Amino acid sequence: MTGRIKLPFKIGESKKNNEFEINETSKKEDFSLSEIVRYGFPYQPSALAYDSVQKLLAIGTKNGVIKIYGGAFVECSLSHPTEVEIVQLVFRINEGALISACRDNYIHLWSLRQKKPVIANSLRFVKEKISRCLLPLNFNSKWLFVGTYAGNVYVVNLDTFTLSSYKIMWNNAIGMGKSTHPGVVVDLCQNPDDPARLYIGFSTHLSSPNNVPMGHVVCWNLQQKTSENVYTLQQGLTSISWHYEGRQFMCSHCDGSLSFWNLRSIDKPVNINYPHLRISKDEAHQFGEISKVVWNYVKNSNDAYIIFSGGMPVQIDSQQIPSTNTTVNVPLYKPSSDFLTILRGQTINVLNMDSAIIDFHVITASPHITDAPDPSAIIVLLENNLVIVDLKSENYPIFESLHTLDLHEPPVTYCDYMTDPNTILYQNLLRLQTKQTPKRPYSQQIEQLSSDCFKKSSIVVDQHMHDS
Repeated sequence: MTGRIKLPFKIGESKKNNEFEINETSKKEDFSLSEIVRYGFPYQPSALAYDSVQKLLAIGTKNGVIKIYGGAFVECSLSHPTEVEIVQLVFRINEGALISACRDNYIHLWSLRQKKPVIANSLRFVKEKISRCLLPLNFNSKWLFVGTYAGNVYVVNLDTFTLSSYKIMWNNAIGMGKSTHPGVVVDLCQNPDDPARLYIGFSTHLSSPNNVPMGHVVCWNLQQKTSENVYTLQQGLTSISWHYEGRQFMCSHCDGSLSFWNLRSIDKPVNINYPHLRISKDEAHQFGEISKVVWNYVKNSNDAYIIFSGGMPVQIDSQQIPSTNTTVNVPLYKPSSDFLTILRGQTINVLNMDSAIIDFHVITASPHITDAPDPSAIIVLLENNLVIVDLKSENYPIFESLHTLDLHEPPVTYCDYMTDPNTILYQNLLRLQTKQTPKRPYSQQIEQLSSDCFKKSSIVVDQHMHDS
């Protein structure tokens, strides 16, 4: 039996017939731009979150990018489907999950357990704008409280990522007998001693900026579905912070004041304090707003920490500012949002930042809010940088950052990346870095973002404008 082999060409056929021309000129259609890695501080930051167990830090931006930092050189960049401002970030503590609330009224649940984090679920609010979110105090909670600009509070089931039928309408919260709208939900919190009660902070300074701002704090019984107490504030409210024993809470206000409230004294606060009154140069005593306040206690001590951003006088008498290594000669034109104040007992320290403070988070010894806080550091998110302040050392030094946080400033004109560089060159660069004198002394404590470190040596060489 014989077989035939079919050739792909005829015998005697010239090879020239199978040749084709190669276009040696490359066009833009022949290339595709793909992102390999992101370096540098995220552009236009807008939100901050911290996982106190896994020690992960997340920064959200106005263009929908999330940057996650762990230990030295541990960085991860995530992007939303659209370039939308991130209003708030919330970690599900030690769950490998992150919640992002966006300006387009979407809430996304990110799964961080795989090598490349992805959006596991999304939920859109159709009729109302999201203003504030709260994940309850207890671990592994499946409920997320969402406040809106309309003054209502909704509950999201995180297991199904759907809206629950449970909702708190503003008129039920402040009382059916009151017809005046309380404003935007600016803060949500729970009493650390009684998680069954939700405290809702309202303010009119966002919804009616041309009117005199007013605020309300409502105590809502989650089990009975009723409003128990309404605290009326004479100034616009920006944030609420609890004493860890759950007997008092503190409010920060638009006029640069702090008010202290007992649970049973709903008619008036125990005290109203302007922390920077004595350094005001203006007889009218006008102050910038305090955007956020945190009230903590030092373990095995009677000292309290009151930490807040803003609240500085419009006109500053720099000679009256407490003399610390962080603030000595403050220019009179510095905006109030550039300052972070730390009060411990009778001692006041004012930290003068390089740019406006977007948000800050106080790191405590225990993630459980019912424990004595015992703060150890403050993570401060600025417009152009990230600063971690050491509260355990004298004069509050900062931690030296091992992340590429300032590559974008000023604009980059050239960049090159080298893996496994020459050992002598690498060691010389490290020695040169140690000889540079920082603006402030670095902390000798262990860095707070302490996940796994990057083992290999690498160098990023970037050329900037202004000849740097």
